[in-house]
Amino acid sequence: METAKELEMDHIINCFEHLYITITPTDEGAERLREEQCAAVSLPDLACYGYLDDNIKEFGDKRIIMIDDARDPIILDAAEVLKRIATSVTLVKLPGQEDGDILAWLNKPGNSYDAFFRICEAAVALSPPLVAAAKSTPRNEAARATEGFPWNEVTPAADRSSTEKNDIRVICDLREESTDRWFRLIAFADRDGNPQEVIIPMYWFSGGGAKVIEKLLENGYKVPMGKQDREHLLYTLYSSTPDGPTRRLVTKIGWHGSSFVLPSQIIGPDKNRLGFNGPRACAVDQEGTLDEWREKIGKYCIGNSRLALGVSLAFAGPLLQILGLENGGVHFVGKNGKGKSTILLAATSVISGKWYCSSWRATVNGLERLGAEHNNLTLILDELGQQDPKEVGEAVYQLGNGALKVRWNGNSSKPLPHFSLAFISSGEISLEEHIHTAGKKVMGGQKDRLVDIPAEPEGGFGVYENLHEFPSGEALSDHLRLQTAKSYGTPLIAYLERLTQNMEESKAFVAEKMDEFQQHYVPEGDKARIARVARRFAVIAAAGELATRHGITGWPNGEAMRSVGVCFQAWFSTTAQSSHCRHKLLAFLEAHGNRFCLRATIPRMSTTARDSAGQ
Repeated sequence: METAKELEMDHIINCFEHLYITITPTDEGAERLREEQCAAVSLPDLACYGYLDDNIKEFGDKRIIMIDDARDPIILDAAEVLKRIATSVTLVKLPGQEDGDILAWLNKPGNSYDAFFRICEAAVALSPPLVAAAKSTPRNEAARATEGFPWNEVTPAADRSSTEKNDIRVICDLREESTDRWFRLIAFADRDGNPQEVIIPMYWFSGGGAKVIEKLLENGYKVPMGKQDREHLLYTLYSSTPDGPTRRLVTKIGWHGSSFVLPSQIIGPDKNRLGFNGPRACAVDQEGTLDEWREKIGKYCIGNSRLALGVSLAFAGPLLQILGLENGGVHFVGKNGKGKSTILLAATSVISGKWYCSSWRATVNGLERLGAEHNNLTLILDELGQQDPKEVGEAVYQLGNGALKVRWNGNSSKPLPHFSLAFISSGEISLEEHIHTAGKKVMGGQKDRLVDIPAEPEGGFGVYENLHEFPSGEALSDHLRLQTAKSYGTPLIAYLERLTQNMEESKAFVAEKMDEFQQHYVPEGDKARIARVARRFAVIAAAGELATRHGITGWPNGEAMRSVGVCFQAWFSTTAQSSHCRHKLLAFLEAHGNRFCLRATIPRMSTTARDSAGQ
């Protein structure tokens, strides 16, 4: 009949929940650890009850932590036996306690059970687990340290499991600013050898960690197939001390302090203190070099006002929030086949590949979400005519205001998210014409937020004024379509790097160029009436000049200012000027209508229509 002691030993060793067994040099030490809910047995008990035998199977799925007694050589002999019958063995030294007496160590000032458990966690996190039935090898006396605690590796490198061979590590912990939830950033190489980083919510480690394993597999990590190895992998990822300090986790791209967060990278002084775990629909990618972009794309914008405005507007998106300017966009209007799409491709190449360009063919809610996902960038939308004419006005308001719709989520105290962006559009008809097809009137605020510009300059070749060395506008468009597929994204990264390095200087430069634009191009008597639209053109011109100043565009100084000025004058001569003339005509007729008998037949212009030029 088994004694009470034997039953207790059997329970501790065979309980499936006890993945780790701690072995102490003395019975008293094991008893004290068991009082702290630690699965602990003493080395004398193991020897007494026959557990140190090569035929014993009970340790087959266990990981052993042995407290070292430097004075007793039997510890080394026991470790050699255990490593042949257990999954792994880790020898732990108690700092300042050579005999491994856990009771004496705990009675010393500054020591505690928590400190002991941290020593064990640190040792196991670094110690390679042993495979069952590993060959006996001499003890490796090379001591290592983590958090100041030494430990001895019992297993030779050749016997390490696949977990260690795959080289996975915890970069840092992250705390989400909006919810205070905790995450871990984990790095590894995928099956092709490419570096990968994944963010794992800490609560995924509960319930067996199946979601953690699923995330690793999804991203190409070679997860070990054995149950024990998987358990050890999860324990390592959960308990390991991160390489670096805790970071702040954000869920929205764009400006966070003086750093700029993109889905794929963070630019600025806080890049090692921030992490991103938000929507990744905004695919900001790079291909080629900045020199190639300047030579194959940028230089063909020189002398072509519409191309230069589109590219300059792509640089304007990151400026709006830091300058306190409102959202707004430009809509290129023109016939099909004249090069409007090429303008959008050139603008897109500043930021990413052609897939970055989106379509107006979406619901208002879809466009609103798209705007939020492109926060502090420039959103590019092709073919306005694909948007429902009944909803396009509301869509323009949503993008222009940068505020998501109020939706009840059970937490009225949670602030509504806002987004800041610029946007570019193209289409065969103007915003006003498109809204009219639904029998509705365009509002002045809508026309201010999305400004119509004729895509074709007078006397040009489609959208171009300067063909450079190409025989036709079609040939230049073909060249740009080809090159924008090969060179893209590098201008934005270079621009953000310069901007984050010289924030205050850049802001002052932009403010100066905006003033210069308005003084040169905006008629003195019309500044108040068209102030909102004038600011839009001014910041676009200033953004292009800033990119030029930082050596990104390859344009001569003043090229962005001149090109945007040409486009502003085209807008003013069509939209603003015609509206101004209508104002004067109605005012004259109202004042002298009795002379022409027309006063009663001409309706008074509504305040909304009267203000369509920008009031």
